[in-house]
Amino acid sequence: MTPLHDDCTEELSDAAKNWIAMDGLWFQAVEQEYGMDAAVAMDRKVWKH
Repeated sequence: MTPLHDDCTEELSDAAKNWIAMDGLWFQAVEQEYGMDAAVAMDRKVWKH
């Protein structure tokens, strides 16, 4: 039987890439709508959590 971590390595890698992409898209959307200062402020607030 293969250990669980060997079974989901690729899926976890894909999920991490998707999460990073979504974070970047979220930042860009806030920047376009409210400006860079607001986007950076929101990003800092989110990362504190």
